[in-house]
Amino acid sequence: MKWTIRSLIKTTTDFLREKVIEEPRLTTELLLAHALDMKRVSLYLSFDKPIRKDELSRFRTLVRRRLAHEPVQYIIGNTGFMGLDIGTRKEVFIPRQETEILASIVKLWIESNDLDTFVLYDIGTGTGAIALFFAHSFSNVKVYVSDISERALECARENAKNLSVEARITFIAGNLLEPFKKAQKANIIVSNPPYIPSADIQNLPEIVKREPHEALDGGEDGLFFIGEIIKEAKEYLKPEGLLALEIGNNQSEQVKELFSKEKVYENITIVPDLRGIKRVVTAILFSYL
Repeated sequence: MKWTIRSLIKTTTDFLREKVIEEPRLTTELLLAHALDMKRVSLYLSFDKPIRKDELSRFRTLVRRRLAHEPVQYIIGNTGFMGLDIGTRKEVFIPRQETEILASIVKLWIESNDLDTFVLYDIGTGTGAIALFFAHSFSNVKVYVSDISERALECARENAKNLSVEARITFIAGNLLEPFKKAQKANIIVSNPPYIPSADIQNLPEIVKREPHEALDGGEDGLFFIGEIIKEAKEYLKPEGLLALEIGNNQSEQVKELFSKEKVYENITIVPDLRGIKRVVTAILFSYL
């Protein structure tokens, strides 16, 4: 059979749908564009293009990898985040659409406070997506990022170089806020920490289990790292600084209590994502500290 882009997309989409692969059409298009070394939008301008045997072979190899529960982002080596092309690699947590809510809220806070220059920490940076967005969006920012994974920091550094923002970001290996002891105090601390309860990890979809365990496991109740950040952040934030955290489903009230327990935060705010899940908690450090 002679394949064209049109016929291959239709047949593969139907096949992936039968195999209960999420977003079968999008998955097909992303993998085919990668196999053909084309932009995804270019597929629509070339529907009648014949597919060569070597191209078909490459595409089928990519499809088999997806059927084996490998994330598309690992297969093609990139993903989108806040309009940026972010490089991905195995053993590094993949940025999620939900985290764009976190980034958007922090951006609005920066703009509403009309900051001249400011310092931002990104804890557990992974691919660097959050830090990269702010370094790319604001020329007046100094960003410090941390991660316990050297592989993640390598990925983040490469992304910063590709986006020409490496001069605005300092990368430091280490756990939580400990790497920032010698850094300037922050106007903003942001993090998407591990927040899945340990017992729930085994029930995650197989595709999620391909991502690094340490980026998922939030301890017995999922709140270990969130609680540690809330406790430690007061020593690193400037007065009236912002702490913004992504959290898991049904954790908002417990997280709000963790903030209140410290007695140094005000304006504790919970923000839902597009599905209505309470996804982000923000708070301001008291001005007199």
